[in-house]
Amino acid sequence: MQFLKRFNRAKNTVLRRLKLHTLNTWLNITYRPPSWEPEKVKRVLLLRLDDKIGDMVVTTGTAKQLADNGYHVSVLTGNVCKSMLAFCDAVQQTYLYEKRMSLRSLRAQHFDVVIDFDDVVDYERLRLLFLLAPRHVIGFNKPNSTIYSPKLNWRNSEQHITERHRQVLALFNLPPAPFHYHLGRDPAAAALVAPLTLPADRRLIAINPFTGAEDKDFSREQVQCLIAHIRQHHQECRILLIGHSDKLQSLQIPTAEYVANSTINTAIEIVRNADLVISPDTSIVHIACAFNTPLLAVYNTRRLKDSGLVGYKIWAPNYSHATQIVTACPAIRDLSVTTLIQALDEKLTQLAH
Repeated sequence: MQFLKRFNRAKNTVLRRLKLHTLNTWLNITYRPPSWEPEKVKRVLLLRLDDKIGDMVVTTGTAKQLADNGYHVSVLTGNVCKSMLAFCDAVQQTYLYEKRMSLRSLRAQHFDVVIDFDDVVDYERLRLLFLLAPRHVIGFNKPNSTIYSPKLNWRNSEQHITERHRQVLALFNLPPAPFHYHLGRDPAAAALVAPLTLPADRRLIAINPFTGAEDKDFSREQVQCLIAHIRQHHQECRILLIGHSDKLQSLQIPTAEYVANSTINTAIEIVRNADLVISPDTSIVHIACAFNTPLLAVYNTRRLKDSGLVGYKIWAPNYSHATQIVTACPAIRDLSVTTLIQALDEKLTQLAH
């Protein structure tokens, strides 16, 4: 049985590669993209197919600048990011991405440009772009695919992720403007969070223990020690955890407060209301950046899976109210609690002045 599963996985991988190669070769032979004329562009579709929150938060900065300059901006993404964008006024329409989805409603929009921010090249993505048939597809690091035009190159470990978005915006000849993320406000989520932020005269510290990868998660001991230290030495502060209820319950810290049945939008509202956020997760880090919320961010030195670039540089908080800790430990859970507490105390001292 295990042999058959491995065989089928290997067969499917080979078939996907073959289909990708065949479609890409055919497009390279038959497709001739028109010259880039930004003044003719009206309708723009942004692709965020992997449903990653951090990527989508940054992308709202691009959506905002395009919308402010008169472009009709839509997004194709997954469930979580679709929920987050429901209250973002820079995005006119958000479509839910599913493999083998019907493209009738998307094709009916007659997009002038599709912007693909990812480095990923696979059959499903290439087929999607072919069937959407926009005038242009802007893409990164895809020199061997004719369907991408204009093509952009970006593989610089020393540049922040926002530089990738600035390259895209430069193609549209927009007037100079600062690049800021742009998140909306979900009234229902705000109502759920509001009682947990009281009383207003006490500082609210939000701790986000979990990420999308185990090597970046805080340990139970780290979270427990942070909470105990705050309660003993910073009694003027309140503590609220960010994350899914089931995962937070697994920490087995009975006195910890969090939003039951939390969502991405309740997380956004916690960060919006917090006086300090402590997080190893880039999604929460960049949500904090959107609101200029004081931040203590913790990163390890692992490279990004898709590009091999240095994650803690590209995905740094990148704003003045943020403090970034970079640990050489392969897993953040191995970072000394003493280091975390010292950084917390220093941050709270800064906020007091």
